Amino acid sequence: MGLLADLRDLRQRAVKRAFDVLGASAAIVVTGPVLALAAAATRVEVGPPPFARVLRAGRGGEPFAMWHLRTHDKTELGAWLRATGIAALPGLWNVVTGEMSLVGPRPVHPQYAALSPINQRSKPGLTGWSQLHGGADRAWDDEQALDRWYADHASLTVDALIVLRAVRDRLRKRDAAAPSAPEADPSRRAGRPAAGLN
Repeated sequence: MGLLADLRDLRQRAVKRAFDVLGASAAIVVTGPVLALAAAATRVEVGPPPFARVLRAGRGGEPFAMWHLRTHDKTELGAWLRATGIAALPGLWNVVTGEMSLVGPRPVHPQYAALSPINQRSKPGLTGWSQLHGGADRAWDDEQALDRWYADHASLTVDALIVLRAVRDRLRKRDAAAPSAPEADPSRRAGRPAAGLN
């Protein structure tokens, strides 16, 4: 039984890795011109370099540098790039290199990785079930509940649906909110770790 479970796990990881590489590579090709224009505009507005890296925890808590556009200055362009998800497109390279998945738990700073069993055993995702339902705006416990739901229901079909939902929501320039998702308790928001990107 143990051997069969191990083989099944290896197969699932191989399928997910193929989905990640093919999906991220296709996305890089399709969004390349948009990212190039966004990088040029960022360079003009905030100066070089247009790209930045932030430290995040990979599977097992292993730290890695996650790429994104340098949009943390409070500018109208930066806000728009974050709202549309264009600022996160450089993270597709992290997916290709195997540090991230297209879909997975929200990336957290290494100092908080030990607080999340899901982050310990899964690669962080460029998008995910938690990210679709508020991400860092959720209370920590609610975010973890969303990540656990994904871990319990993860499949190629679920990943594909989450990616399509993320693309749809970004095109509409709005955050997704599902009635069936666990509701955040506002009284617990102050107790969540503050590190991490939405």
